[in-house]
Amino acid sequence: MSNLKVALFLVASSSQLGWDRNYTLTEADLHEKELSDDIGLKWRDLARKLGFKEAFIDGTEKQKHNCTKECCIEVLIRWLQREGKGATAEKLFEALDKIGLKNLAERFPLKRSDPNQNSDAVIHDFQKKVTELGTKVKELEDKVLTLTARIEELENEGQQKGECEGDDVFKEAEQDARESRVREVIKKCDKKLKNYVTQPLIVPEVRQDMLPRTAVTVDVLKVLSEHLEEQYNTALDIAPEAYQCSEDLRELFYNFAYHALKTEHKQINHKMNDLEEKLNSTPTEDKEEFANLMLLQNRRKDLVDKLEKWRHHFSPPMEYSRSLSDATELKLREQNNETTTPPLVRERLETHPIDKKKHFGCEQ
Repeated sequence: MSNLKVALFLVASSSQLGWDRNYTLTEADLHEKELSDDIGLKWRDLARKLGFKEAFIDGTEKQKHNCTKECCIEVLIRWLQREGKGATAEKLFEALDKIGLKNLAERFPLKRSDPNQNSDAVIHDFQKKVTELGTKVKELEDKVLTLTARIEELENEGQQKGECEGDDVFKEAEQDARESRVREVIKKCDKKLKNYVTQPLIVPEVRQDMLPRTAVTVDVLKVLSEHLEEQYNTALDIAPEAYQCSEDLRELFYNFAYHALKTEHKQINHKMNDLEEKLNSTPTEDKEEFANLMLLQNRRKDLVDKLEKWRHHFSPPMEYSRSLSDATELKLREQNNETTTPPLVRERLETHPIDKKKHFGCEQ
């Protein structure tokens, strides 16, 4: 049978039986429909298709005294042990089809895939994004080195050009390089914040606290906290340079550091408070992981306090609308019938302060 036909058969079987192709089989599944009786003498062919060598097959036959049923059971159990989570219904379907026992797929019971597999996939996706973030950080570091080298070149040129004119050229070039560097860093940070903190927080399962296990929720918040901490550290690193930049760049930094970051900081703290109320009914190991998460929260709070010390360098002149308390802002929105979305989510989606089109030359 061609690969296409096998794929169509597996899809049809899974759809008809309501059983996910990636469902991980257990020993109970194999015994429930007495598969060994129907496989019978073809157990040797099945063993080969499942990747067992002839030495194992001969040894099994000898150990089980040529008992067909026991040999078949031994092969299936050893396969489950070897594959672990990889022992899926799809793999067994394919092996049975290849030895001419396609009809045995109907023996499998009606089951749903393990929801924990979906949560594992979410964690794996976060780990992948962390790796991608490391690559992007390296690219940013390379650009900073290039700009630094250019500044050194301009310094040497300035020293050779005479007193006043040389100094003016150097200062102008230095300012241009500083502003270019700061603008690029804020642009990168804003993009990372949206990709690795804002967007995951508005995923329905995360936003509505519908993750399958407390441990998964803790892991997700841990990854988000680490990403947010990185952005706070970057903001603190560039603050001394940012306040020497032009007015529009100072406002850009202000919006990112004191609005965008602060919004996600509040959102994560809010979720941690909700999670803390559920810890009484969770395992001890979950509580220990939550304690580690609290350490990240305290560390981030210190960064927030340090960043606040720079605030007076960047505060725009029109502060009234931005200085409203959360309670006052919520009250105003309720009066305008804008309560259909949770406040923190609405703040992130509707009032993100950074205008990319204006500052970065690209649309959001």
